[in-house]
Amino acid sequence: MIEFAVDPALRTTLLGSGALLFGVSAIHKLRAPAAFARSMDAYQLVPPAAVQPLAALVCLTEIAIAAALLVPATSMPAALAGGVLLSVYSAAIAINLLRGRRHIDCGCLGPAARRPIDGGLLLRNGLLIALAISAAIPATSRALVWLDAATVIGGVAVLAITYAAFEQAALEDRAWKTH
Repeated sequence: MIEFAVDPALRTTLLGSGALLFGVSAIHKLRAPAAFARSMDAYQLVPPAAVQPLAALVCLTEIAIAAALLVPATSMPAALAGGVLLSVYSAAIAINLLRGRRHIDCGCLGPAARRPIDGGLLLRNGLLIALAISAAIPATSRALVWLDAATVIGGVAVLAITYAAFEQAALEDRAWKTH
């Protein structure tokens, strides 16, 4: 049997980045819960009566995943749960793209960052799913040392800045194409 393990600094970086992603996403959605519920309703995948409770459940799930990623005992199942949640989001996007409904706001970061769904979101989510699954791989037994703290903080910062830059580029590209 082949066992995989990753360096603990890399795993900690992935877990911290995932916690940041899900935490920020939940906070944006909680700032305007009615607007987020409207975004969810636009997908037309659940009965209207289920939209409000489902929107609240999504926010609570994202918060729970973010917190659980930071706890060593729960980080592996949390990473897998994050991958599953991102897969559900991808399925909802794919279904609506197949329906030709590209005007829908993804709802990814709440109403502050309106972004219509497109294939780029599926690619982005695929990469995030791969990172979530990677974060679920156990770490080697190497003990973390003080220098690893700088590596983890720098790694989380680089991943967060890279994510933000790609999201901003996607928004600007879309704005440029509509003018």
